[in-house]
Amino acid sequence: CRGEYIADCAGDDYWIDDLKLQKEWKILEGDRSVTVVHTDYTTSAARNSHDKSDGQSPTGGLCRDVTVTAGSGLLEAIITQTGRPVIHLCTALYRKDVIMKAYEADTYLFRNKEFGCEDLQVCFALAAAGNVAFLSDRTLCYNLGEDTISYSPDDRKQFLFKRRTGDLSFYLSEKYGIKSGNTTAFFADRVFALFMHAFRARDKALRSEAIECRRRWDVRMTWRIAAVLVATGNAAFWSAALCLRKYLLKLKSHGTRRA
Repeated sequence: CRGEYIADCAGDDYWIDDLKLQKEWKILEGDRSVTVVHTDYTTSAARNSHDKSDGQSPTGGLCRDVTVTAGSGLLEAIITQTGRPVIHLCTALYRKDVIMKAYEADTYLFRNKEFGCEDLQVCFALAAAGNVAFLSDRTLCYNLGEDTISYSPDDRKQFLFKRRTGDLSFYLSEKYGIKSGNTTAFFADRVFALFMHAFRARDKALRSEAIECRRRWDVRMTWRIAAVLVATGNAAFWSAALCLRKYLLKLKSHGTRRA
């Protein structure tokens, strides 16, 4: 990229606001302390299910509310995000010089393919370098209707994605000394999720990888992790536990239909 600013849009998402870039550019031009501007967004299970906006806010102005936050206060939330992203990079416009400086300082962070994604690193680096502006306009339709790297019904694919991004989050938390009750809970939840993907896939190799992740991320034993370890301790237990889970899910589904 040769320009002063960079905007991302993934191939399965699309912008729905014709003035998106203009709104974000105006904020960046007006405040040098802001390293990235991001916006609200909508989600869709199918492409083209959301009409484009006219680029205007309900009040007829160029944009609605803008909130500026110190990026340093968002770093823990970026590492431990489990729901909506703290910064959805496909809604953002950011400064090229800031991200290139971060890239040159730690190329491994951005080029290591085993981290499994690229947006979390970029968002973290931008937040670490300055202020973050949030624009409440919805400028993106985020597509959830296809089998992607982060949304897949395949437990083996989900295991790989969560293990890689878990390693990325751990790398950042160690490098920047971000440790708290929230990060401890995040890594414990991530390890449990890995065990559950291994359990549902009935994959011994994945179970071993989950055990290694628990050791590498320094996660203490919890009753949930212990329960999955016991359930997958031998073939007979594993088969019985899968049958029990299938039965319970069937009961739950039947109860939901009756309700």
